[in-house]
Amino acid sequence: MKFLLAIILFFYFPVQICAQVQVDSMSPGYNPFLADSLRSRIERDENDTTKAWNMILLYWVVEGARADSALAIAQQAYEFSKSKELKFMEVYALMAIGYNQTSRGDYAESLKTFFLALEVLDYSYDENSNSIPKSGGSVRERESLHEYAEIQRNIGHLLGEIGNRTEQLIKYRIALKIHETLKEERLIANTTFNIAEVYLATNQLDSATILAENSLGHYEKQNVPFYVKTYLGHIYNIIGEANLLMKKFDLAEDALLKAEKANIKYKNLRILIKRIYSGQKSSIKNRSLIPV
Repeated sequence: MKFLLAIILFFYFPVQICAQVQVDSMSPGYNPFLADSLRSRIERDENDTTKAWNMILLYWVVEGARADSALAIAQQAYEFSKSKELKFMEVYALMAIGYNQTSRGDYAESLKTFFLALEVLDYSYDENSNSIPKSGGSVRERESLHEYAEIQRNIGHLLGEIGNRTEQLIKYRIALKIHETLKEERLIANTTFNIAEVYLATNQLDSATILAENSLGHYEKQNVPFYVKTYLGHIYNIIGEANLLMKKFDLAEDALLKAEKANIKYKNLRILIKRIYSGQKSSIKNRSLIPV
């Protein structure tokens, strides 16, 4: 039943309204059944836009567990979209490539890729304005604004990797303002927990906890089970680590155990490996291991 629901969520939406589908730049779960279904659709697709779109979806389905294969898929999607002059698909593919490069630590190339995405998108937005951005009346205008926000959020991920938390937060806030304007509930939730991660990294622990819990509330409100499941580990980990640093051990243990279970269950392999190599403990039942 879960597999069927995931298929419906990905394939129900019309490709022509891409902003409503909201491809995200950080979708960590891996579902082999869904991946095989997408590959089959790509082989059968005669519509160029649909084919490109399914390539991009396949990237995000594979990315969390098979980064090398995912990169090859994203590059194929980019070349195909460029050859067919599918600008929005080309931008989505570039975001996937850039995110993959960030994950590998290839920061210079990642930044070049995101700048290329902005060049291809060719959309102007005043980042210094305090006014609410206008979404425009057409699908094209909304899609341009949506993609601009996601490029900024991707650049925010990159800035965080190199330790520039101030600029990272600026990029996330730009993205959040746009997603709120477009009423993109899932991306509001995702950007909110991205900001929570910055607060955790800068020791603003109460703010980190509040925003992470707020992100969970957005997921409950939007009722999209597949995406809730893939991001639960990230969000609970923020809550757990913040409470651990505040020495609220019972709350920390509860959240970190939920994070571990979610990451294992939904195969967020990159997160699990990162935690192992960094020496983090998901279970804190042994209080003697906790620095006080």
